[in-house]
Amino acid sequence: MELRPIPAFYCCYLLRSSGKNPSLYVGSTPNARRRLAQHNGLLAGGAAQTARRSLESWEMTCIVKGFPSSISALQFEWAWQNSHLTRKISDDQRITMRKYNTKVSKSGRTRKCPARPCPSLKEKLLNLHLLLRVPSFQGWPLEVSFFSAHVHRTWLRYAANAEKQIRSSIRVHLDLGQPVEPETAKDGVSKDRINGRPSQDITTTGGLQGLCFTYAPLKAHVEKSLFMLAEGESVHCSVCRVRIETPAVMVLVCPNPECRDAFHMNCLAKQFVELGSDVSLLPTYGRCPGCEAELSWARLVTELSLRMRGNKEVTQLLKQPRKRKAKPEENIDVIDLDGPDDAYYSDDGDKIGELENDAKAGLCLNAVLDEPLLNQAEHHLDTEDADDVASVTSTSSNKSQIAMTGHPRKPRSESSRLEIVIEDSDWNAAEVLD
Repeated sequence: MELRPIPAFYCCYLLRSSGKNPSLYVGSTPNARRRLAQHNGLLAGGAAQTARRSLESWEMTCIVKGFPSSISALQFEWAWQNSHLTRKISDDQRITMRKYNTKVSKSGRTRKCPARPCPSLKEKLLNLHLLLRVPSFQGWPLEVSFFSAHVHRTWLRYAANAEKQIRSSIRVHLDLGQPVEPETAKDGVSKDRINGRPSQDITTTGGLQGLCFTYAPLKAHVEKSLFMLAEGESVHCSVCRVRIETPAVMVLVCPNPECRDAFHMNCLAKQFVELGSDVSLLPTYGRCPGCEAELSWARLVTELSLRMRGNKEVTQLLKQPRKRKAKPEENIDVIDLDGPDDAYYSDDGDKIGELENDAKAGLCLNAVLDEPLLNQAEHHLDTEDADDVASVTSTSSNKSQIAMTGHPRKPRSESSRLEIVIEDSDWNAAEVLD
């Protein structure tokens, strides 16, 4: 079985539909923006429960992220959806109770069948608060982000009256998008509208639009770790002061670009647990012994798993983007047809004559197109072939008029083609020397 790195992003989310009687839905996804678009019918996919026509648009009210794997996120999702059945919650702590429907068979026998309850927003938030406190999930480096101010106020009101509080290492915050004014061009039109995108699609930064679902934030951290832990480099653990043998395996590196500290995984974990405020066996947050910067244990372990198990992901992350070659600009020769005094001049500057407004453009273009052809014809033909030269001139003139009108070109007749004349070589008159 191939070992995979910790996913860059995986979350459980709570959806709420708009309207007088809003509905709730709990799911999990590695891409929250794409999944929300699928639930709203903007992209293919989604769930059957959110595809009913009676429901209006859905909004993502909050997410729970920081899961060490996709399997752990699916376990949390099932426990949140089925809080009346999950074994993660004991019976004395259960908020949503089981319900049964009584069914009568044709023979007259009655039996009880379990029914799925329809919990309210209050019960969903209380169950979330309870799941974050149970032993199965309280040790995970989870983080809760709210995208709705109303739901966040509801959470604060009910969480304050809960029997127990969640651990301080599980961070809960309100993340609202900040409005951004669209850039405008000189003529007052939005640049996004000029580029073919509606300007109202990009109106906020942060919030749901500010989430990153790739390993891009870890690029600088991975590059620094690969450079420091390369073979032949002398690196010492900043906790136990023991030299780290390179190439190292279970070694963590401080993500601060100005810090050169590296640690054994066990050494830093013990320091985080001893100095941590929570009584827990798993590290969550701590300080770097060298630069005193706050470090997240989840970020350090994610970078380690990516460096050790994600060869394909690291190659793709460090790959230099291809530069697109700029298309060469086509040089278009523009013929100035409006000469001074509406006159046509020859190459020597002599005035040939006045031109009519209607025929001026065609005559100038014919003269330009016919000039090389006439010179070539006069070079190869004798004076007695003047009729052929006249036919060539008329053919070229017709060609220029067709090009100006935009009609398709018609094939030339045999009589209008210029006959190629090859003069006799002077070698035949050479004298033969004995």
